[in-house]
Amino acid sequence: MSRITDSSTTPACRIGVLGVFVRDPDSVPRVNRVLWEFAHLIRARLGLPQIPANPPLNVIALIFTGNPDQMGALSGRLGQIPGVEAKSVLSRDGIVTAEEGSHAT
Repeated sequence: MSRITDSSTTPACRIGVLGVFVRDPDSVPRVNRVLWEFAHLIRARLGLPQIPANPPLNVIALIFTGNPDQMGALSGRLGQIPGVEAKSVLSRDGIVTAEEGSHAT
């Protein structure tokens, strides 16, 4: 399995927050596999395992950077997993990451 790569022809980088709700424990390995594929975009991850609910609920909060296409791909891939719901919010304005800033002329 390969990681999702950056593309220089895509829109500006933004910062975003992604909430992932996992209701099916059998889906956890697939969720982790998708997160690994997008690891280069993820800046922080907070996991809250087994919040008391019926059925039990696991919550993951992600802070990530990337262009809107990459963020949509991450959210969409997670949302296709049975028992998983993903919702994201993006910054309105683009940002310059440290990697981009070091290449500026």
